[in-house]
Amino acid sequence: ANQKPSISQLTKINELITLTGAVGFNTQPQTKKEASQIINSLMDSYEEMYGVQMASEKQIETYKKMANALNLEVPEYITELSSREISNDIRYLSSRYNKVATASEGQIKFIKSLCAQTLQPVPENIETINKADASKLIDKMSRELLYIKMRRTMQTITRDEIKKLD
Repeated sequence: ANQKPSISQLTKINELITLTGAVGFNTQPQTKKEASQIINSLMDSYEEMYGVQMASEKQIETYKKMANALNLEVPEYITELSSREISNDIRYLSSRYNKVATASEGQIKFIKSLCAQTLQPVPENIETINKADASKLIDKMSRELLYIKMRRTMQTITRDEIKKLD
């Protein structure tokens, strides 16, 4: 709730403001929660103007992939959901999915790149690591790389100061 809004959230807010001609909305929310509230409000206006947007094929495929990985039954009405409804369902499934699904090819490549840059060995379980653990490892290794690079110009910086950075 207190994390900074994502770039995609900020982009979505600006896109919806442009599409709806809305005025008076905060275009620089301070938290993800605040950004979500603004997006929901703007989506209400968008749907009033343009109607409800149905779930896209990509959303349906993503939902099915996550449900199958979690051994959940895909409901027959999945194709009748709105884009907003299926997005909420995907968001709900994603935290559970990320704990069981293996890391993406991009995550694995990035971890290998970070290992090379920090002169660390590639983890033995790299091919079977789950998405959530891969994200945590990427964050940890990125901070280590930042520390190494920062030490070149700011010899007094500490690892604790790096940990405090967003």
